[in-house]
Amino acid sequence: MYNGCGTVQLPVSKGRATMTSHDFVHDKSETIPIFANQFGHGLRVAAHGHDCVEIAYFIKGTATHLYEDQGVFMAAGDVVIIPPNTTHSYTQNRSVTVFNCQFAPIVLQSDLDWLRKMDGFFDLFMVEPFFRNEVKFRDKLKVPDDHRPEVEGHFQQIRRELNEKATGFELAAKTHLVQLIILFCRLYSAQKNASPWTNELSGKSALLREAIHYIEENFSERIAVEELAAAFYISPDHFSRLFRQSTGVSPIEYINHLRISKASQLLVIGGATVSEVAAKVGIQDPSYFTRLFKQITGQTPLEHRAESEG
Repeated sequence: MYNGCGTVQLPVSKGRATMTSHDFVHDKSETIPIFANQFGHGLRVAAHGHDCVEIAYFIKGTATHLYEDQGVFMAAGDVVIIPPNTTHSYTQNRSVTVFNCQFAPIVLQSDLDWLRKMDGFFDLFMVEPFFRNEVKFRDKLKVPDDHRPEVEGHFQQIRRELNEKATGFELAAKTHLVQLIILFCRLYSAQKNASPWTNELSGKSALLREAIHYIEENFSERIAVEELAAAFYISPDHFSRLFRQSTGVSPIEYINHLRISKASQLLVIGGATVSEVAAKVGIQDPSYFTRLFKQITGQTPLEHRAESEG
């Protein structure tokens, strides 16, 4: 049964690996693409990437988290959101305990309209990861002491539901995940308002936030860089330069990756043809869609569908 996270070929250097939730989940019969575990002493995870979103919450101890080759000190209460297709690892731990939760983006699909209304969601899951290198992780979420029991309780409930598999465990696990995300978003909004770094990138982050929000809402339509730039009263070249500085990719590359990400989900949850899926994500030429899909994922759309069904 498909667990929601397939292999993605990452442009990683020697010594790194491409990893999916299949590498962690022992029970391949999972019916919901959520995985949760707790890692303890001796944590040493080699550089890897996966196509799921990952939430790592540090319960106790310390470790160095290597994110895109940048090391950052992590301690109790720290939270890091790892976007899909991002290389990271852990080293130099000191009696560390970490809760780890991975989930396919499709898990939140029915809740996205509500989650996007929360400033904290967009900032924590979409904007903050793009500015990590620039602000040296100063904006990472730090859970206050009085909220840690609530956070740890949600993680434990997710693990319990997935392990025990009682009736309705899929919905129960997802419910606790959504509650956890909402809590993180509220805490991040409060932290951001009180942070001395809030104004450091306010102009860039506002631009990026609005641009990504527009792309997310309109990825199935024609999106022109010129129109995006005009909305911010800057030239297309300047807009593209700011976008690349923040995200590491051009606006067109971001749009293409988003469309293929959405398409990969559609290919495994319905009976639509490849042409129909391509049209739903804003690509009218099925041949171009197939080439782009393989370029980004390493598989053709039909190979991706066959692997998910196998």
